[in-house]
Amino acid sequence: MGKAVVTTGIYDGIHLDVEPYLTDGWTADLQATERSYLTLLDKMRTGSRLPVEADVPFWLGEYQVGGKNLADEVLKRVHAVT
Repeated sequence: MGKAVVTTGIYDGIHLDVEPYLTDGWTADLQATERSYLTLLDKMRTGSRLPVEADVPFWLGEYQVGGKNLADEVLKRVHAVT
């Protein structure tokens, strides 16, 4: 369905408000949850010709994923953040 929406041509971008820190995984398996979130952003970016934006809390940079700053890793995958 997502691809059908994109092909209408009426949208000029994709904005995601995904909050992985509200899931049980954030406390049960933080690293896996962070990786899943980044994988989602990768799939959104490569799965569409439209720019991808994401909501990012100011404190996300306090977390590490694979030894890297989580906020920096999100920024590498999206065109803009709010």
